[in-house]
Amino acid sequence: MIFPNIIRGIGAALRALWWRLRGRPAIVPAEEQLRRVSMCEKCGWLDRSDRQCLDCTCFVDVKTWMASEECRRGKWEQYRFDLVKNSKTQHSDRNL
Repeated sequence: MIFPNIIRGIGAALRALWWRLRGRPAIVPAEEQLRRVSMCEKCGWLDRSDRQCLDCTCFVDVKTWMASEECRRGKWEQYRFDLVKNSKTQHSDRNL
């Protein structure tokens, strides 16, 4: 395990708080979280023993639940609730 980047962690918490203050849900639906985790599991940057990304130092089982977060390597984006309301599809899997 590598030491998580404190600055990025604080930034993530503040983004989640900002989303909540603007009336957006902070947590993604379970299906979206599973999609994100599956993309992380296919990535070479994942330390499978600690479930930690070796690039951004996040713990993927936490970060993938956060709607305001995105993969630093471009595997998945912030969750767009407005797109889900307008259509039943979210984002296509990119960079697999």
